[in-house]
Amino acid sequence: MSDESVGWAVELTLLENGIYQFVFKEATTRAVDEWIAQAETVIENTPSGETIRALYDNTKTGMLPMNYALRRANETMRKYPNRPPTRVAFLYMRGFLLSLAEAFVGMLRSRDTVRFFRADRRDEAIAWLLKDR
Repeated sequence: MSDESVGWAVELTLLENGIYQFVFKEATTRAVDEWIAQAETVIENTPSGETIRALYDNTKTGMLPMNYALRRANETMRKYPNRPPTRVAFLYMRGFLLSLAEAFVGMLRSRDTVRFFRADRRDEAIAWLLKDR
């Protein structure tokens, strides 16, 4: 996998610290499909025993289509039942419906560790992702 994958709707970059940064450019079903395809590539290329660390930035787009994203994420979790453990930090802007996003993550019933950080706390999000490394 290259260090950067630029799609129409999601830009994926492997940062120097090993974090996969997903930057959403639009809040559409196309963005969800690109994100899932990129996430599956990350899953398939991560050695057993390693933790995937991902930073999701949708500060420019707002909420993704939640029902569609939930369905696609559940499909991916079923497709990869033995995927590596994952730590995810979501960056959000003021006015973001945090309670709705937290409910969405709760519905996934995932074993992944997820936290939400305001956009101005990006450094804190990165520090949390790298914790226990």
